Amino acid sequence: KNVPGVGITYKISDGDPSSRADHIVGLEILRQLGALQDAQIKTLAEFDSRPLFNFRKLEVGMIRSCFMLEKRPVYYGA
Repeated sequence: KNVPGVGITYKISDGDPSSRADHIVGLEILRQLGALQDAQIKTLAEFDSRPLFNFRKLEVGMIRSCFMLEKRPVYYGA
């Protein structure tokens, strides 16, 4: 069976060099694509958000995903 592979790439431009949202976005992409089973989603739930702290180390919010992937037709070439 000749099935094409899948590649995922994303860029977060929030000015933070520590990549604080990478795991959150990656997990949400896999969830929306249906690449994770319910048990896996439950196991990884601790990575779906994290607190946001200011320079005084006070919690001022949460970092969480807030996007929906857009479904488009797939083109495999000629």
